[in-house]
Amino acid sequence: MKQGSPKKTRPSSPQKQQSQEIFTQVSTENTQLQFSLGERDVEIERMKITLVALNEKLAVTNDIKLELSQTKDYFEESEGKRGDLQAHIDESILKIKAAQGENDQEHSKLT
Repeated sequence: MKQGSPKKTRPSSPQKQQSQEIFTQVSTENTQLQFSLGERDVEIERMKITLVALNEKLAVTNDIKLELSQTKDYFEESEGKRGDLQAHIDESILKIKAAQGENDQEHSKLT
């Protein structure tokens, strides 16, 4: 085997070194930006999940408020009807007492 002359290595030129440093710096910045974007994406997903949960809670709260309003309206109507019924009962009692008084007078006249 023939041995050739050893290859001479040239020292890197300052421009190549500078280019390599810039490339390394850009690669590092790119990696950091990608990591930051990934973190932002995760945070955005968390916010979306939170927003959906809050919207569901709001819908439940609105349903409860609507049901409460309807129940209050029904209760007020029911109380009005109860008042009318009580007045009718009182009238009926007075009529019955008056009729009973008349019956008692007629009965006392007959006996």
